[in-house]
Amino acid sequence: VLRAILWGARRDFAEATRISATIGRGFGYLFIAGGLALFIFQGAFSGAWLAFIGWFLLQAAGGEVRYLAAQQALGGLHVRDLMVRDPVTVPPDLTLGDFMDDVVSRRRYTTYPVVENGRAVGLLPFRCVAEVPRDEWDERRVRDCMIPRDRVPVLEEDEEVIEALEELSEDPVHRGLVLEGDRLAGFLSITDLARALEVRGRRPKQRPAPTLGA
Repeated sequence: VLRAILWGARRDFAEATRISATIGRGFGYLFIAGGLALFIFQGAFSGAWLAFIGWFLLQAAGGEVRYLAAQQALGGLHVRDLMVRDPVTVPPDLTLGDFMDDVVSRRRYTTYPVVENGRAVGLLPFRCVAEVPRDEWDERRVRDCMIPRDRVPVLEEDEEVIEALEELSEDPVHRGLVLEGDRLAGFLSITDLARALEVRGRRPKQRPAPTLGA
């Protein structure tokens, strides 16, 4: 609410976010200190709840600042700019034994898109294969371990990176398929986004060009 008021008054979303986050942190520390004082000196259990509310305010304020920083650093980027084109894929009927011998031994990654007849059908995390007992590798197949497509984030090339970051952050695997219809166009992981965020976040801000006579 405070950010919305400041945004409306100043017409600057970034500044409104920073100010409201700073105030939110202040209240958070105040609630934590007050809650601990009530709990320690008066034995009031409500003090623990007050401290918890303060901790929640701190987390929320920090999250808003981090989101703003990510939005500013990744602004203007689309999924196509960061996705891996032509990733290593595996068919769903490949046995896990052949997968380990023919694919992993040459090109080891944490996750592989699963493609059947040109259609993306899921993702295969390597950790899922590693959890299968070795004596079952020749019987089990990729489709037995893969994550089906309906449980995988599906992205579009034109989608803004900041929106993809939200989707991948909420997914346990933190990876998504970039599709054109059913065809696999690329592959995107949250590691790719973190790397881009780190690189662009380190770039020095450009100073405005000096005016004549300055």
